[in-house]
Amino acid sequence: MIVLLGDSLIARGNWNKYFSTSNVKNFGIDGDTTKGVLARLSHVLNMKPEKVVLLIGINDFASLDLIDNIFKDYLKILNKLNQNKIEVIIVKLLYTQMKSYNKKVEVFNKLLDEYIRKHSYSFIDMNTELSIDNYLKDEYTYDGIHLNEKAYILFSSKLEEFIL
Repeated sequence: MIVLLGDSLIARGNWNKYFSTSNVKNFGIDGDTTKGVLARLSHVLNMKPEKVVLLIGINDFASLDLIDNIFKDYLKILNKLNQNKIEVIIVKLLYTQMKSYNKKVEVFNKLLDEYIRKHSYSFIDMNTELSIDNYLKDEYTYDGIHLNEKAYILFSSKLEEFIL
């Protein structure tokens, strides 16, 4: 089983439409944060998935918490998944159409890049397709943050090589 874990960017994807397997479970929740994922991670662990696709962190920026603290919570998620021998596919945070968030996304993703290099995680960077100059393209969003169907089609095709 593969669990897609995260916030609204995971929750709003119609993943069963894109993948022909019923082995893909959507554990995204609108508005979720790293602390929220940590609080419900035991439910995911009890399912004993083979893989978890993780996209979480953008909503934490609204809390005005320091990026370092958000990243520490993110690492706690990774550590718990690793302790349970679950393969993690990291999805780097996506740019939005809000400059203040995008600066934080850039800093967070640099921390993530460094961690990925040191620990050899599989990762997906959708920003190369969905954004230009650190800004989410109009053609892939309906509100400047959330993805539209066109974006999810690209996202799912990128995910396919990792999860099937």
